[in-house]
Amino acid sequence: MLRSLLGLIAPSLARRRRRPKRREQLAQRVSSSNFTPSGGEGSSGPKVLVANLVGDRGGAVTDQLSAVLDRCDILQIYRANKELRPSKDTNVVRRLLAANDEGRGWLTAQGVDILVWGECEGENIVLRFVLAQPCADGLPGAFGLGDTLELPLAQMAALEPAVHTTVLAAVGPTFNGMKSRLAEVLGQTMQGARDLAQAQPDGVNEAQHATILTALGSAFATQYRLTKNTKNLESAIAVYKNAVARLKPERNADIWAVAQGYLATAMKARGTIE
Repeated sequence: MLRSLLGLIAPSLARRRRRPKRREQLAQRVSSSNFTPSGGEGSSGPKVLVANLVGDRGGAVTDQLSAVLDRCDILQIYRANKELRPSKDTNVVRRLLAANDEGRGWLTAQGVDILVWGECEGENIVLRFVLAQPCADGLPGAFGLGDTLELPLAQMAALEPAVHTTVLAAVGPTFNGMKSRLAEVLGQTMQGARDLAQAQPDGVNEAQHATILTALGSAFATQYRLTKNTKNLESAIAVYKNAVARLKPERNADIWAVAQGYLATAMKARGTIE
């Protein structure tokens, strides 16, 4: 049990070698209006591939998610035309590893930085993330297999800053483009999401709020990586503690394990600079 939970927060598990597959055309650009500065190769923002959400009959929810992401100035959004379905393996880590392997193939084929995938669960969605370049273990802001952002559909508009913040935070540490511009936009989206760290929004349950808080904590940790400002690391620790305090490990083991693991990583990083 403990090994499975720890596996959720180890980005290195996402680096398994995979056999290269035939390049396939599976995505289309959602919009061409996003920020693209002059300045040569690597100057544009992160490229995001959005998979069709499992259980989204007709694709309306995936359309809404793509539109939400497209309203973030720096992101370039591409829409996939198929779902990323986890295997039926009963072991959660093996199931997510298999999905990660398949998702990495999509990223390679399309030349994008991050895949957003997940599923609809009734009136809620669960979002997960696959990175083209996984973060190194043991560093603040490293997204792993177990990271989720769980949201009620009815509150999608109000929680838009949290969606933007999560994707930017996930891709930030390994993005090869303009990190200064990414840090600037991430700071702006975090300002928009600041109220979410203060109180649980209406229509959002405790587990969903904890995933939002964990993502915000990781956003502060990413800002620490990008800016070297230790105040961001202190903020990350405070937000992670808030997330952990809202959860009971026996009821939300996976979410609790991710938040607790990131809290430990941030506190260890603080210890090295004191």
